[in-house]
Amino acid sequence: MKVLLTAADSDLGEIINNGLCDISTIRPVGMSESSTIQGYECVNLLSSEGVNRSLLGISHIIHVLPYVARCDNSKDGENNLLDLVARSTFVLAKAAIEASVTRLVLVSRLDIMRGYDESYAVDSTWQPRPGADANSMAPHMAELVCREIARTGKISVSALRLGTLGIEIEPSEVVNAVQIALTEPLTENYHWTLKHVASRGRFAL
Repeated sequence: MKVLLTAADSDLGEIINNGLCDISTIRPVGMSESSTIQGYECVNLLSSEGVNRSLLGISHIIHVLPYVARCDNSKDGENNLLDLVARSTFVLAKAAIEASVTRLVLVSRLDIMRGYDESYAVDSTWQPRPGADANSMAPHMAELVCREIARTGKISVSALRLGTLGIEIEPSEVVNAVQIALTEPLTENYHWTLKHVASRGRFAL
């Protein structure tokens, strides 16, 4: 298994890279110019040309960017975040199909479910209630992009909504969830799955 890992230059990306590097061949990429991770490459995920090069020989993708990308304080910060997450996810998924990648693991956030009253037992069958801000909307948009592309039947997508790292979920649990998502069999003719990943807090069902 040869895996492309996006946002490898983030804390979560590094956790996943270190947790899976012994069992898979990881190609870590990110938007930063440099990283201490071995084999790291800076790739503009908004560029089809750059993404196509990074997918050569790749069989699986772990798309961490929608979880870690957050809005800055600039005037156009919210617009830039929404554009980055939605467009990079589309470019990556489209290129993955063309490169015959078999599965994409989308790492999203449980934050998009916090709009429900805390007294409700919310699971992955409930509809998202993202807030009216870019940090909440961006992972939701990534999910919508991946779900619609998965419905074409040309690639399988396993979406993981992670709780807050260190509070609702531990690093080892993240690595385990991603590893399962990379390898678990999917129902025949059904190419989209969605799971909540939290061991503590309101979403730990």
